Amino acid sequence: MPIDHRSLRVRRIALGLALTSAAALIGFTFTGCRPRPAPISGGATLSSTPPNPGADALPLHLDREQRIRSIIDGLRKPVMGRLVSTRDVSRVADQLGPIVAEAARAPEAQAILERMAREEGVSRETAQTSWVHLQEADLLLESGGDPDAISSAGAVGVAQWMPGVGGHGLLAVDLPASRRLTAPIDAFKQRIAWREYWRAEPPGAAPAPPPVSIGPALTPAQAAAELPALATRLELLRAQRRRIDRRYDPRQAIFAQTNYLLKLYPRFPSADWIFQAYHGGEAGVERTLRKYLGPQWPGDAAAAIRRGNAGRRLSFEDVYLTSSPQSHPAAFSYLYGRGDDHRHYWWKLRAAQEAIALYRRDPAAFQRQWEALLPGRGTDALWYGASPTISNTAALLAAARSGALIPIAGIPGVTVTAPSPRPFAPPVAVMRIEARGALVLIASAYRSAGGPGPLVVGDTTLSVQDADWLAAHAPISPRTAMLPPEPDIRPGGGPPANFNAHTTGTAFDLIPPTDVNARKTLEYALGYWKDRKVLWWKEEQSEGALRYHIAPNPAYRQALERIGAADSFIPAG
Repeated sequence: MPIDHRSLRVRRIALGLALTSAAALIGFTFTGCRPRPAPISGGATLSSTPPNPGADALPLHLDREQRIRSIIDGLRKPVMGRLVSTRDVSRVADQLGPIVAEAARAPEAQAILERMAREEGVSRETAQTSWVHLQEADLLLESGGDPDAISSAGAVGVAQWMPGVGGHGLLAVDLPASRRLTAPIDAFKQRIAWREYWRAEPPGAAPAPPPVSIGPALTPAQAAAELPALATRLELLRAQRRRIDRRYDPRQAIFAQTNYLLKLYPRFPSADWIFQAYHGGEAGVERTLRKYLGPQWPGDAAAAIRRGNAGRRLSFEDVYLTSSPQSHPAAFSYLYGRGDDHRHYWWKLRAAQEAIALYRRDPAAFQRQWEALLPGRGTDALWYGASPTISNTAALLAAARSGALIPIAGIPGVTVTAPSPRPFAPPVAVMRIEARGALVLIASAYRSAGGPGPLVVGDTTLSVQDADWLAAHAPISPRTAMLPPEPDIRPGGGPPANFNAHTTGTAFDLIPPTDVNARKTLEYALGYWKDRKVLWWKEEQSEGALRYHIAPNPAYRQALERIGAADSFIPAG
């Protein structure tokens, strides 16, 4: 059905004139904006959480500390809002924390901590405490404190050591023997997981069928009877593996990590760069510093860190906050070629520190915050899980006609892909006005950063009917699940398990550019607004293709609505 664009066009022209000066960046006191979204059905509107008082203006002019605080706060959910966060944080704080503190008291560690304290102008006790808290945070991020953790790259244990550490004389590793033991250990863990699943099944429930290697399903009583013997066998195998692969021994792995990390201090005399080196490689840190300083490179990393900021200390925060396509472009290109996790590792460490500290200070408050973050759900579910959804294509078209959803067309530098051929694909590309505002912001930041070519929008607003069809036809992994299905537990409540924010009109996808430099610039533009908590984004697979999934923060709904009513935005200078 046709959509009347005439009134929208008139408003865009009027509002475009209001955006001709940078003075309009914060207040957005425009007149003639599109009206508030109209009801979709039954009097309910596609509304979201009301904005915070005074949050009508975007956080464009944050000072350094405000921006750092915003980045860390934005990482609270991925750090402590996972289903396993309470287990992992308690494991690190209660079981691994005492080992980390003991390792920091070792004589070889004390010598370097004394030097660190002297150079940073603090007491040894302060330096030691700060170090212990950072190392605990690193263990939380690396492994969640799981002694059996194995990464896709082959790093294992609480400290995620690679096999090559044996060559450094840090830990004894018999890799072939370790791998031979890992297979039966995994098999026992699977058998135990299935028996715990059967034991917890309520009477009369039909349990999921286990793989052939697990055997037939058992009654709760049978499963409970077999668990003690299986657990004993598993612990014997784990102890045997720890003897021939010390990476699996938490105490030895942590002492080795403390020893290794502190010995990096003479080369990288700053905790932030030490942990960046541990996460992304020593060569990676030196390359970052070289590219950042360019012709000012002093010849070694230690001198760069001590004097690289106009004769003062150069922190990772300095590099992150000032690297952009226009400023320090070589460092920007390198950092944004290494992935979002590496760029944010230092900030995630800070967020992890705060999570562990809160757990120790007030476990009940930690539990409340964990539940409030809707563990295991995306940020868009946290923001929009209570919003009404659009049931079908007819409702979507009705919302478009009423003005509750508006067209994307008209944003400079933005195009829209044709809907994919599926039964309930929406025939129009429409979204909530605040979502359009977020898209305008991203496009403006992308252009200002020199992004080449247009941004391409994939899915925008979907109906529940279309989203359900997509979920039912999602690609299925050819691997048979070896572990039992996870129970549908949603601490803190939240939307149904199949919630899709696209059905509220707020979420949209961008297609990653094929050009490498364009992709880096787009991730910079997305990161600019994510660091300020104006939006949230993540990479995800949709219909077999990689997309950037984006949702605007409802706290800035009013400002985003005003921007969404226009076709352009003048970014901060």
